[in-house]
Amino acid sequence: MPILARNQVGWVTAMLGLIRLGALATAVNWRLSAREVTGLLKLMNAGARFPAILADADCEPLARDAVAGLGGSQSALLSLAAAPGPADPTDVVQRPVERLRGPEPCLLLHTSGTTGLPKLVPLTHQMLISVVTLMKLELIDWCRDRLAHFKCARSVDFAEQLPRNATGKVLKAVLREPHGAGQDRRVS
Repeated sequence: MPILARNQVGWVTAMLGLIRLGALATAVNWRLSAREVTGLLKLMNAGARFPAILADADCEPLARDAVAGLGGSQSALLSLAAAPGPADPTDVVQRPVERLRGPEPCLLLHTSGTTGLPKLVPLTHQMLISVVTLMKLELIDWCRDRLAHFKCARSVDFAEQLPRNATGKVLKAVLREPHGAGQDRRVS
């Protein structure tokens, strides 16, 4: 499903929600012209594979023009603001994922087409996991460039969900527990 929106929390929530649902999400650059967006939608075969286009309020006129450029397509224009979503946007990220499919595409990225027609590049769940792994290493390197070495993290863990008490406070002791297992002193 193509998403035509400016960078905002709603865009991220929609993108992650679509990926979690198993849909093939596509971020469409809001700076493109209606003709370029129409070309991308045709390239994605919008009428057959993408029954709807999700757009925020700022991009709805552009999305309307792009859908009109498809001619007889039955693609629907959905408003990002009116789309049902979780009351808490972080809920999309914090709920555990049942399973991620490795070789199946979950995201379509597109080139700008500066050397010809725009091209679509499928990104699989395995690729996303590889990118996150590289991000961990880059985060450690970034910290080493800016902090004293003894303050830098030696490893980075991404948790599906942060442990919280009844009032919502993060339970840091629970987060530190696995790192201090089998040691005489506690990790601070």
